[in-house]
Amino acid sequence: MKKNWHYYAQIFLIVAFCTQLSAQFADDVYDKYTSVGQLGLAVTNFGVLGNGWNKIDGRIQPSCMYKQNTEILREQVEHFSYAGLWIGGKVNGERRVSTAIVDGVFESGQEGFEFFANSNIQIQSSISSTSLDSMAQYYSPYAVSHQDFTMDFKDYGTTPTDDYGIPNHTPLGIDVHLESYA
Repeated sequence: MKKNWHYYAQIFLIVAFCTQLSAQFADDVYDKYTSVGQLGLAVTNFGVLGNGWNKIDGRIQPSCMYKQNTEILREQVEHFSYAGLWIGGKVNGERRVSTAIVDGVFESGQEGFEFFANSNIQIQSSISSTSLDSMAQYYSPYAVSHQDFTMDFKDYGTTPTDDYGIPNHTPLGIDVHLESYA
């Protein structure tokens, strides 16, 4: 049976639409943590700090651990499982709040989990590329510290008023640039 051009046009539009939807946001990155110095802090590109002590690749990484580099295990204290950015303001006289996480909410798209990754986490290091240190592979003359994490996220979908289907969320329409230095 010969298919007409309308059929192929519909398939093309569906694929293009789905590709556009998936291209709106970067992939969520949740497996990065500061590994230099004594504070091990998990950082995400969607506004959440910590990882809830969940196993990632078979091991539990620091959430917010101090002292992470010690031989005495009782000195390794986790200070929180999750923390998140909360931003409030007024838009046209209306009070609004966007939150990265609230107690009991751990899924993107739920009320209280309201930021979306806009970029992957960029890693830079001030440690020279001639060093044998593992951070040397990220050497940049523009790095601020031994381990810089920079990322961007936002509280809206395709437009500043798009709540991306999150219940009870009216976006502020903000773009966040977060930097972490260790």
